[in-house]
Amino acid sequence: MIEVGEVTGLDMVFTPNGKALTTFRLVVTGTPEEPDWRFIKVVAWEQLAESLAQNLVDGDKVKVFGNEKTRWWTTPEGEKRSEQQFTTYRVQLLK
Repeated sequence: MIEVGEVTGLDMVFTPNGKALTTFRLVVTGTPEEPDWRFIKVVAWEQLAESLAQNLVDGDKVKVFGNEKTRWWTTPEGEKRSEQQFTTYRVQLLK
């Protein structure tokens, strides 16, 4: 799957076993048919994670290639929640 949008909230951490993990939100603008914006959580691992953390800044327009899934959970208060997550294997910076 491919998504295009702007980077916001870029953050990199290392997992307890030493793997680099970078996450950011991809702001995807709507179309005339569906004008709403979407925010997709993007996840990158290891070498790609480190490269993205060094080279991307908030506001960069990118094309991300990867796999999308929806994560579901229930809060302690009993509310059902979901989050769209996109695990990327390639990111292309757009001009």
